[in-house]
Amino acid sequence: MKQEELNKILELHRKWLNAEEEGLRADLSYANLNGSDLSYADLSYADLRNADLRGADLEYTKNIYKFNAYDTSKRMVYCVKHKDTFMCRAGCFYGTLDELEEKVKKNHNSKVYLGNIAIMREILKDYE
Repeated sequence: MKQEELNKILELHRKWLNAEEEGLRADLSYANLNGSDLSYADLSYADLRNADLRGADLEYTKNIYKFNAYDTSKRMVYCVKHKDTFMCRAGCFYGTLDELEEKVKKNHNSKVYLGNIAIMREILKDYE
């Protein structure tokens, strides 16, 4: 997605969050946001299902949390507050933090990965 188009969507979303006329909730599902500037954007209630956030500038972005894996994979995990839970994107996985933990137990059973998830849970508790 081009930055100009994204900026228009974010402006309409800002208006929607503030109950302003012409506001529209952001639907960025399946959007290629790789390398996009989302800094300072308020993504509360935005639909980010299956959005590609790799390489996006998320500095000071509201309602999205980015975690670096503490291992050699250098993977990124993105968590977005959605209603009463956090939805997480980790590689090709998208689901709740509980579903991520179950997937890791089933496919990797790595103490390092499970430790990462425990740290993420602890940090995200402050944002529930």
